[in-house]
Amino acid sequence: MASQNTAPVQVASTLGPFTSVDFVDGYFVALVSNSQNVYYSGFEDGTTWTAYFRVSKFAENVIAMLVNRSEIWLWSEKHTTVYYDTGDLNNPFAPIAGAFIEAGIAGPYCAVRADNSVFWILADERGFKVAMRAEGYTPVRVSNHAMEHKWNGFGSMSDVISYSIQHTGHVFWHMYFPSDDWSVRYDAATKMWSEISFYFNGQHRAHHSRCHALAFGKHLLGGSNTAVIYQTNESLLTDNIPGAQNNPIRRERRAPHINNELEWEFHHRLRVHLDTGTGPAAGLPGTAVGSPYLFAQDNNGNNWQITISDSGLPISSGLGPGPAAAANVLLVDLMFIPYRTMVYSLGILPTGVLYPGLVPGIYTGYQTRVPMMTLPGALQTGLSVQYGRLVIDTPQAPTREPQVMLRWSDDGGHSWSMEYLCGAGGQGDFLRRIEWRRLGRSRDRIYELSVSDPIAWPVVDAYLLTSPSNQPVERYAAQMAKMA
Repeated sequence: MASQNTAPVQVASTLGPFTSVDFVDGYFVALVSNSQNVYYSGFEDGTTWTAYFRVSKFAENVIAMLVNRSEIWLWSEKHTTVYYDTGDLNNPFAPIAGAFIEAGIAGPYCAVRADNSVFWILADERGFKVAMRAEGYTPVRVSNHAMEHKWNGFGSMSDVISYSIQHTGHVFWHMYFPSDDWSVRYDAATKMWSEISFYFNGQHRAHHSRCHALAFGKHLLGGSNTAVIYQTNESLLTDNIPGAQNNPIRRERRAPHINNELEWEFHHRLRVHLDTGTGPAAGLPGTAVGSPYLFAQDNNGNNWQITISDSGLPISSGLGPGPAAAANVLLVDLMFIPYRTMVYSLGILPTGVLYPGLVPGIYTGYQTRVPMMTLPGALQTGLSVQYGRLVIDTPQAPTREPQVMLRWSDDGGHSWSMEYLCGAGGQGDFLRRIEWRRLGRSRDRIYELSVSDPIAWPVVDAYLLTSPSNQPVERYAAQMAKMA
C-alpha cells in the first residue's frame, strides 16, 4: 500500500490517550493508542500540538514507537516502518523508502535503543517471541533456542517492559515479564543472555527495576511497585530496598552439559579460577562453632553443666547425682607441643570450679582446644590448657572467609546434589585455590557455581579433570610454538 501523509490540521485541545512520547529534531512526537495517528508538537514547543501524520504503510494499528538516530520506528503486530524528518515545516515527517519490514512487535514497551541500534521482540503472521536487532533496516535474530523455549512457556508478551543500560563497556538490554515475575538481560558485547533477579527468602523473583536514566553521574532505576528511586553500580555488593535492607545478591553460573556419548566419566577435580583474597579484613559474619554446654562429674558423683558467659567467665550449674553426663574431655598442653605431650582431663570440684587434671601416660583422642559458643550472645570462644592452666578464649563475634558453593545435576537438571562449600580466602590470601575433588562419576553432568557473600566475584575460568576424556593438554599457543 502506498504511503499517505496528511497536511497539518487543527486538533482538539484534549489529546490522547497516548502509548508513548519521544523527541526528534526539535519535535515532540506522541503515538495515539489504538490508532495509526502520531501527533507532533510545534517546533521546539512542547506546549503546542496542532498536527499529526497518519501511518498508512500497513492496515493494522501502530502499537509501539521509538526514536533512534533521528528516525521514528513504528511497529504494528505484523509490520514495521520507519519515518524521518523531511525538513518541510508544513509536513515534516515521511516514510523512508525501503525501510519497511515484514515483521512487527510483541508489545508496546519491549523495544529499546542500545548499542547504536534498535532491539525488540518480534511478532509477525508466522510466529512471535523472537528477539531481534536491527542492522540497518534488516532484523537479525539475537535470541537463542534456549531463551525462545523459555519464552514459549510464558503467556502473552504484550506487557513486557524493556530498558537499556551500560556498565563497564557492556550494553545490556533488560526485559521484565510482569505476568511471569521474571527478568532477563542480553549483553550486546558478549551476545550472551543471563537471568537477573531479586533473591529474597530463598527464592528468585523478578528484578525490581523497570526503567533507567543516567543523571547526576549515576545510574538511576525506577520500579513499578514503589516510589523509591534506586541507584546501581559495580561497587554495591548487596540489595537495599524497602523491607529488605542489605539483602544478599545471589549469583549463579551453570556449565554446559559434560558428557562423552553418555559413557561413564570419572570427575577427579574441578578448579575455579577467580579473584581470591578480596574479603573484608575483619572477615564476614559467621556462626560460632561448638556447643554452648559442657558436662563434667565431680568426685562426689554429682553432674555439672558448664557454660561460658559473653564476658568469658565460666558458669557451673549443678545437675545433681547420677550417671556421668558425658565422656571425659582430654586436652593437650599447648605450651609443650611438640617437645612433650602432657594430657589433662577437664574436671570440676564439688564447689563448681573447673580445673585441668594431669593424666599420666600417652593417650590418643585428645584435643588441643574445645570450641564453644557463649550464652546468650552465641560468641565464639573455646577452652585450652597452657602451662597446666585452663584458659578460656576471649569471646568474639564469629567470623568466616567468603565461600563459594557448588552443586551438580546428573539427570539433565531435574534434580540437584547438596551444596558443597569451599573457602575463597580472607583478605590478602590471593593464592587460595578454589577446587573440589573426588566428585564421583556421571554419564551427563551439569555443574552450578553460586556465591552470595558481599564481595566482588570476578570469575575468570574453570578447569575440569575427568577420565577418560578431559585430561590436561598444552595450550594452543604452546603447541604452535613447538610447531614453529
